[in-house]
Amino acid sequence: MSYGILLKNANTNSSYQDDNLIFYSTQREGISTSDPMYFTTVNFTAKTIGVSFEKYGNLISNSSSNNFSFSNFDLNEYNFKGLSANLSKPTIVELCKIKSYELGVGQTIYADTFIAGDKYIKNFNDPGNIYTKTSTFPTGLTTSYFGTSLNYTLPSSGVQNFVYVSFEDNTHSKYFLAVPQSIGATIPNNFRWYELPNNVFFNDIDYYFTINASGFNGANISISSFNGIIPSKGKTILINNVNYDDTYSGVYVIQAITNNVILSRGNIVNNFPGQTFDIKVNLDNSNALTYNTAVYYVPFEYGYTSDSFTKALKLTKFTNPIQNDPTKYTPLFKDNYDNSSLILQLNTISDSSKKSDAFILGIGVSNWFPNSILYNVNVSYQIKEGY
Repeated sequence: MSYGILLKNANTNSSYQDDNLIFYSTQREGISTSDPMYFTTVNFTAKTIGVSFEKYGNLISNSSSNNFSFSNFDLNEYNFKGLSANLSKPTIVELCKIKSYELGVGQTIYADTFIAGDKYIKNFNDPGNIYTKTSTFPTGLTTSYFGTSLNYTLPSSGVQNFVYVSFEDNTHSKYFLAVPQSIGATIPNNFRWYELPNNVFFNDIDYYFTINASGFNGANISISSFNGIIPSKGKTILINNVNYDDTYSGVYVIQAITNNVILSRGNIVNNFPGQTFDIKVNLDNSNALTYNTAVYYVPFEYGYTSDSFTKALKLTKFTNPIQNDPTKYTPLFKDNYDNSSLILQLNTISDSSKKSDAFILGIGVSNWFPNSILYNVNVSYQIKEGY
């Protein structure tokens, strides 16, 4: 671990002394999972941390501690599938970096460099795939196995996972979210790319409240909505007006407190699928003695990115029914050029320390030795200062 960052076991709160992890044993062609984990950081201003796999691990038989099935097991092979799940929020994965995308049919934008191994999307001509450039010149493209992650965004349990690709060069950045063309579809390549205004998925919100009477117009709510909790000017509140006019649903700021709580619209300019709201106090079930938290997110049903308060927000409360079902986890891939990263929120604990969301990693391979343990798997991470 780097100075100021600790990886810890969420079950025991014990620290891993290095980046190597042990995954539980599994049957042939099974999925081996880790314990739940989280990161703690000291003196970092970062708001997110990205978690990915390094290249190698080792397999060892359960029957003999000295019987190595494989050494230096290569995670860079096509039969490898990494897996990830955020336990407290929707799973967000940066699938890979891309070096080219389309502005329209026949209008392609390239990064400053575009060489063999780089990823590429045809977001208008062929939105269901991710491509890998196979040669520097002449141009050659092949379907990338990174694209198989797209088919895990809507597992049969109904949990929505969100994967996106990012483009960056010296002049601009772009982000594209993979969105199923029909909600509930399981047909491979049945996806389109929605351009995102940014890659800020996580938003800390002070209060949440569901409107239970008609007439809300975004101007104010009754102070009785706070159930004896004393609100503060300048705090944020996520209003859910789905039962009446959902276009008024969104993030507001408390401007003044009289007999009513006076509101103004918050500074979140756009809404998009995968946008997540981490609620400190859920007013629907909290009072002056008991504060309850919640997490809400914008689902795929919201559709394309739009200005806030212009269409129904369709807020969905997050629940996690898949912790013990790794077949519903989001894949993480890796090759010699790029890797997928699980994006986790870093939550403030004190002025100097932060703690990430809890997460689980998994590994599945097609030629797994029965009842074997995968160990010495290296986990990589990247934080963004001030992001």
